[in-house]
Amino acid sequence: MIAQRLLLSLIAIPLAFGSPLAMGAEKGADGIGFYTAVLGQTSVTHPGEDRVLPVKLHDEVLFKDVIQTQHESRTKALFQDDSMLTVTSISTTRKRMSGRPL
Repeated sequence: MIAQRLLLSLIAIPLAFGSPLAMGAEKGADGIGFYTAVLGQTSVTHPGEDRVLPVKLHDEVLFKDVIQTQHESRTKALFQDDSMLTVTSISTTRKRMSGRPL
């Protein structure tokens, strides 16, 4: 009986509150992932836009985003295919759908 309640809890809680990956995927059709860690100053330029925006935790990553980190900054992003990208201090990268940065 206790095992059944535990199993039900493990299934019901994520369904009730949603997983972070599912919540990130719902934000937009172009989203391919979301930021799981942001330390220091990280910015992003979305494709087709000139504005440079600060990155916040759980913001979505779009196809061909240009991600930049400043001195002593880093960020991590989790993608829909379960791959993860870490951008370290003073770096610039653009994410392609294939899972490899340009």
